[in-house]
Amino acid sequence: MDLVKLVSLPVIALSFLIGCGGGSSNSSQTTNNEESVPELPSVQGEFKSKKDSGFVFPTNLISMYASNKCQRYDRYYETENVLVFGSAVPTAELFERFATWTEFGLTELKQKMGVDLVALQQKYSFSLETYLTAAKYLQEQLGHFEGNMLYQQITGEELPLSYEDITSFPEQQKFLYKKVRQLSLVQLNTLIKIIQEDSAYSKLSASFAQALPGKPIVCLNPAYNSSDLWATGNLVGYTARTNDARPSSAYIVTHELTHTLQHQYVTYLSQVDRWFLEGSAEYAMGHEPDPNNHTKGYPLDDKYQSVLGSNSYSHYGIAVTYLEGTSPGFTMNVLKHIADHGIYHVVEYGDYSEYEYDKFNQPNPDFRAAFNAYAKRPDGSALTYADFESEYHELIDQWIAISPTALSRSSSQLIDTNSEPFLLER
Repeated sequence: MDLVKLVSLPVIALSFLIGCGGGSSNSSQTTNNEESVPELPSVQGEFKSKKDSGFVFPTNLISMYASNKCQRYDRYYETENVLVFGSAVPTAELFERFATWTEFGLTELKQKMGVDLVALQQKYSFSLETYLTAAKYLQEQLGHFEGNMLYQQITGEELPLSYEDITSFPEQQKFLYKKVRQLSLVQLNTLIKIIQEDSAYSKLSASFAQALPGKPIVCLNPAYNSSDLWATGNLVGYTARTNDARPSSAYIVTHELTHTLQHQYVTYLSQVDRWFLEGSAEYAMGHEPDPNNHTKGYPLDDKYQSVLGSNSYSHYGIAVTYLEGTSPGFTMNVLKHIADHGIYHVVEYGDYSEYEYDKFNQPNPDFRAAFNAYAKRPDGSALTYADFESEYHELIDQWIAISPTALSRSSSQLIDTNSEPFLLER
């Protein structure tokens, strides 16, 4: 999305910070705030060279944002769960610092959101374009008689009769995308080879059939140092500035990794409300805004662009903290619901103007349905999206009145990553 500020993290006053990520790119500024000093882990890693290791930096144009700079870098630092790329100029300490912050963020996601992001990334071996192109190819082939034979050859099963009842292209794409994501590595490699040998697909994306490392990639971009950006979250990790050594910046990394997590489930994040995307990232990083300040702003109008200004992220955090407090696990349940039931995130929505909800600044039906499936009132009864909009301040007041520990939360149970998230994003 666009520029965003992070305000008052709990406990100890330190210096300034800002983090953002998500919908289109997520950024960070700097401003004086209160932050707690994190307990950072000790990590072990080693420096490597792409020339020696043969590692191919992802070239995914859909979702890599400002990471393209790191495609040119040869040097990187690798730990068990992180890859950090940078130029030859930065010191070893800089690489190790970001590896440490990222390891911290991964642990925070497990504790706050109940998700192992690395395990989720390791489920899928190839780039986003690989799965998208494979689904599109099957859809085109199924328009011909030979397509059924190809489907059976690849999947080992007959095309379900239910597919023939699907009349809309987006619904077909959703069905086939999920099927492609369920293929074994051998099956997917077979399909990739068939596509590469098809003359009609001679101009494939450079990212097609590109393997992913199965762990977050950090791109150190010094160009951010002279901008308002701190970091931008993307499909495989995040890009960040290099001139910040404050330990508390590990919280911003957690924020960005939350956007990486969101990207595992949703195609185009611009179609999911901004307040939800950024609010859940605030929640995951431990930002605890005072809910009593809810009367100073109304976050639900910020569906794509912010109208709240510098205080927007605190208000996003209040909204999501309420939803997590009244319906524990709300964020992950909504993301999984969109992945399992949504269709708007599987299409190249630029080809379908009716799906461009970001331009209308309206909630799309996928997000609205997911919200309605899990949101609760303070008394535990169901809450609709429409009622949340119209009764927002009243609901927050009710919640504060009956929940003296409203801001405390934790997750002791990991989310089941065997469900099929949509590895897509804006």
